[in-house]
Amino acid sequence: MSIFGGGGGGGGGMGGLLGNRQTANLLTRSTAVLAALFMLTSVSLAVLAGGHSSGGGSIVNETPGAPQSDGMTPVPTLPTTPTVPTTE
Repeated sequence: MSIFGGGGGGGGGMGGLLGNRQTANLLTRSTAVLAALFMLTSVSLAVLAGGHSSGGGSIVNETPGAPQSDGMTPVPTLPTTPTVPTTE
């Protein structure tokens, strides 16, 4: 006896409509179709995203925390000697 109430006689998981082998074939084919669709959409999204890249380089080559300056905004510099806060 199965969990879904179907007994013997080849009336498997899909409510007795398909046999065990037919159910396995249906699930295998639907999984393959869904995997192909997933890969197709992933590749197409990667191609679309690749066309709009401004720098054209990899983010691995960028230094983290580097200030992006357009020449108009001055970048603050750090003092050469550390300052100690005083209380007065």
